[in-house]
Amino acid sequence: MGVGENRVSFLLISYTELITASEARVTPFFVPSKTEDPGETIVAPFHLWPFGTRGSYVADINFDQPGDWLLFIEFEDEQGQTRNTSLALDVAASTVTPALGSKPPIVPTKTVRGTGPEGLTSWSTPDLELYQFSLEEVTRSGRPSVVAISSPAYCTSPTCGPQAEAVSELKDKFRNEGVFIHVEVYDNPEEIQGDLTRGTYSELVDTWGLSSLEGYLNESWVFILDRGGRVAFKYEGFASVEEMSKDLQTLL
Repeated sequence: MGVGENRVSFLLISYTELITASEARVTPFFVPSKTEDPGETIVAPFHLWPFGTRGSYVADINFDQPGDWLLFIEFEDEQGQTRNTSLALDVAASTVTPALGSKPPIVPTKTVRGTGPEGLTSWSTPDLELYQFSLEEVTRSGRPSVVAISSPAYCTSPTCGPQAEAVSELKDKFRNEGVFIHVEVYDNPEEIQGDLTRGTYSELVDTWGLSSLEGYLNESWVFILDRGGRVAFKYEGFASVEEMSKDLQTLL
């Protein structure tokens, strides 16, 4: 998290199950002054993930200064009772991943023209259309582009979801308006064989700062770039087709 606009995605879990209320209300507090100057309360809708009942809440929050922040979260349980919890965040002065409005560095990415399926991705049934173009090619296409970075077989984050599949569905929906690629988190997926200590990060993961994030292992990220190759939207953790579609529409 960095100063400015941030997409905050979170799961709510009780002692026995995942909370799937239609929305949660999020109020940010800057910790040194949390009793005096709370931020505006934001509605965070629940986004259901494919292939099951899991899902996450998403709120767009503007942090106006670095430091310790607390998100006070309220929601209704199945009995209609109001419940609450909180989430502590350390907001940096700037983010290590490509900032909104910036042009991220261009590095080589694998395509089907130079790599076999096993070396492209850990995805067991890959959509090879997502590996037709390199990062350099999509940023020069003159169209909005979606760059998904994930490890379908080896993601271990609590917010892991079928991100590659979601971007494949998004591609089918907007194939005439945008360009879509998937980049595997690991440069050597065919060598891992279930042992993540064998994995080495793809160059994009290092260059775009993902591997520099505190506690990062293999969480998925998606970046939507505008026609000029600048970051228009970015998503840490699973992003649903619904959420990405809404944002991509603004660039068409």
